[in-house]
Amino acid sequence: MKGFSKLVGFAAAAAIALGFAGCLSYSVDSVQVSIEGNADSVDAGKTVQFNFQVNASGKDTSQAQRVKWSVSSTSDGNGPVTPGTSVSPGGTLSVSIDEIYPILYVRAAHDSFAYSGKYDFKQINVKGPKVGSVILSTAATSVVAGGTVKLSAFVAGQAPNQGLTYSVGSKSDGTGAVAAGSAIAGDGTLTVAAAETASSLYVKAQSNSDATKSAIQEIKIVTVTSVTVSADGGTAKVKRGGSLKFSATVAGNNGPGQNVTWKVSANAAGTSAVTSGTAIAADGTLTVAVEEAAATLYVTATSAVDTTKSGTLAVVIPTVTAVAISPVNPQIKRGDGVTFTARVQGTGGPSQEVTWKLDGVGGTPSATTITSNGMLVVSTAETLSGLIVTATSVDDPAKFGTTMVTIPASPAAIVPATPVTPPPTTTVTPPATTPTVVTPTTPYNPSQYDSEDDFAAATDGNGVKIVNYKGTNAVVRIPGQIGGKTVLKLASNAFKGNKTITSVIIPEGVTTIEPNVFQNCEKLASVTFPSSLRSLSGFQFCDGLTSVVIPSGVTTIENVAFTGCHNLTSVTIPSTVTKIGSNAFGNCFSLTSVTIPNSVTQIDYQAFTRTGLTTVTIPNSVTSIGSSAFGYCQNLTSMTLGTGIRSLTGNMTEFCQKLNKVTFNGTIPSSGFADAAFYGDLKSVFYATDKSNGTPGTYVGVNAESNIFQRWKKQ
Repeated sequence: MKGFSKLVGFAAAAAIALGFAGCLSYSVDSVQVSIEGNADSVDAGKTVQFNFQVNASGKDTSQAQRVKWSVSSTSDGNGPVTPGTSVSPGGTLSVSIDEIYPILYVRAAHDSFAYSGKYDFKQINVKGPKVGSVILSTAATSVVAGGTVKLSAFVAGQAPNQGLTYSVGSKSDGTGAVAAGSAIAGDGTLTVAAAETASSLYVKAQSNSDATKSAIQEIKIVTVTSVTVSADGGTAKVKRGGSLKFSATVAGNNGPGQNVTWKVSANAAGTSAVTSGTAIAADGTLTVAVEEAAATLYVTATSAVDTTKSGTLAVVIPTVTAVAISPVNPQIKRGDGVTFTARVQGTGGPSQEVTWKLDGVGGTPSATTITSNGMLVVSTAETLSGLIVTATSVDDPAKFGTTMVTIPASPAAIVPATPVTPPPTTTVTPPATTPTVVTPTTPYNPSQYDSEDDFAAATDGNGVKIVNYKGTNAVVRIPGQIGGKTVLKLASNAFKGNKTITSVIIPEGVTTIEPNVFQNCEKLASVTFPSSLRSLSGFQFCDGLTSVVIPSGVTTIENVAFTGCHNLTSVTIPSTVTKIGSNAFGNCFSLTSVTIPNSVTQIDYQAFTRTGLTTVTIPNSVTSIGSSAFGYCQNLTSMTLGTGIRSLTGNMTEFCQKLNKVTFNGTIPSSGFADAAFYGDLKSVFYATDKSNGTPGTYVGVNAESNIFQRWKKQ
């Protein structure tokens, strides 16, 4: 069928042609083409005349003298020619000056549909070689200083020599000096020096055959002068667990691209790794891990155009160290209330926003709630005797502070729901030599405390002592009973070195905290003590502690109880304490003020050494002060000694070089006043009147340059 269709098509075309031929008054036998003057060649850029003759027969052969002209680089009439080469309707061939084909074919075909197959052609040689023009091009018309770009050149014309010479200059004509290092190779590769100052370079390609033929290409030099990083909202601060979008602006010459690559590091040099989970996306969005350890991150944007240019912005990560609640351990009657405030402490300006939470001591509050702004009103129907208020930092939910609210018994006595009783505010009479064991008066409710499985305990008299903490909680609520027995003690090293604990609630019944219990618990920031506590130790090097309220009932602050708590600023010592042990507050550099109650009779060796105390008042109850008890207190300027002093040991205030005023309110037996208690000759001045008893009064230093050579006089 397909073959049949083709035959039908050919037959139809032939019939149409015969039809047209039948309409003409002539028939064409042939077409002949000739070149004027029988020329066989033509110069590029010149013309030559072609003529034709149509051989026809019929009634009117004059109508047959018409043809269509064409020119080609191939004999079949289909080959291309160089632009500018053409043949006119009158047969005039014009050859382009840039013609690259050595032979051209000029064809004349009869200008009728019926006889279009009648044609003739002549070939003519194009003389050369001849350079027409130089064509210079590149895929990139700009390049970064310090980079390279490839250019290509072509010599057009009649079989021209393609030999070229490249040159580069800073002027538009291809001349002008360039920076050292800017050059173009023989293959057209342009290298731009990193120090190139010209905004554009001009590459020239010149024909080796014809020095008058050349081309020039401008190459713009893109330079990046700076990269500036900015944070959305204008403040480069983001909390842990949060994110922030950053933008970069690339400044320079010839429109450097704004594309950058982002990087985040824990140091300005960009070499320190960040915590896993902290990362910056390709669009500049920084995400900070909840556990990010760095307090400052550095976001760097590097230009994609010039990787030697970058900008860095320091990003502050607010670090919360503690949350302090005020008032501390208030007593609130049913029907009364108080508005608590929280101070979020830390670095990087952490937000002061907190969330408030209310828990019960030994049970769930039955009717009392706390508002979002910290206002607490104790319900008249509240059945608990104690509440725990917690303020949690919004910036860092792992940091919080707690305080206990004591609810006094109403006239119709309410039995506490649990054995836990908040610390009383009244003076508790010191116990006998053997601590009194406080036994819970109501059934123990373990659901209000951490699991007993988290604690290892050992028998201690009628109760147990905790010897090891096996849990992983940040907030530790020590159970009041383990195995049905009351917890009486926290044994040495039980929580030592724990890096997770931030808060500890010690239950009623505990009478003793032994040495080293919480040593080096660096995140511990809040401790709730029971009123049953009698002997206190074990908080060495707890840098998270900023304030401590020791409950009434404690009689002894043991040796090294709080030594090395570098951030401790406030200590409340109750009126039941009789002894402050050796180095109890030593090296608490931030402790600038302390009130020693009238119950204290003994202050031991180095009790307050290397603290930030500026003034010290020793109450009348104190009878002895140990060696170097206030030594190395560099800011101590004055001291007042009470009437009960009977013994001052050597070097009591050694190297307190600003100490310049000492007031005695009593008298000191000559046998009890060590020569070097105060550096210098204060003793001789003090006993000037009566060699058997010291003279009360105020003494000031004459020469304050060094307390080693201090001279004193009575004011």
